[in-house]
Amino acid sequence: MFQELESEICKYGLHIRNHEMALKIVNDQTVEVEQVLSQLQGFD
Repeated sequence: MFQELESEICKYGLHIRNHEMALKIVNDQTVEVEQVLSQLQGFD
């Protein structure tokens, strides 16, 4: 019983980690897009 619970907790922990990594990638891409937009606005 305890091993099943531990396995489930580890599985959910990995899901959370994967989502956190995906959010970091999206955030990094958002920052990059904002920087490019800022540069393009400077050309007006």
